[in-house]
Amino acid sequence: MSALQQGRHAVQEDSAISAVPRTDLPAPFRCVHSFTGVGATWVQASGELDVATARQLELALHDAQLRSPLVVLDVNDLSFTDSAGVHVIVDASLRARLEGRRLMVAFAPAHVTAAFALTGTSDIVEILQLGTGAEQSLQVVQEQQ
Repeated sequence: MSALQQGRHAVQEDSAISAVPRTDLPAPFRCVHSFTGVGATWVQASGELDVATARQLELALHDAQLRSPLVVLDVNDLSFTDSAGVHVIVDASLRARLEGRRLMVAFAPAHVTAAFALTGTSDIVEILQLGTGAEQSLQVVQEQQ
């Protein structure tokens, strides 16, 4: 077998291996928002929030802030966040305050709160830590207004 044939054979073997679905890959980033009908919009982010996906969250938060005076960002299902994700959330929080609105981060797992702590932005973002249940969180939020 020539070197060229060996190279082609190796590429074919690599292609066959990559065709097998990997189960160790993280879930793709997903961001959905819904108006609650009580003057708030609920935004749920899941997967990896990083430089490649931060723009999706930025657009969703901007849209939600146009619709409601209160936006609750549920980050419970984020598997990862980097400084780009933190930056988007901090900017949205500051924008909300400047416009007389609120952005609350709900159900932040330890790695998300650690990202805010490491970047020195923990005191800029309003983080709501409760048990489970969006209805309970929104009820507390409404009582605070």
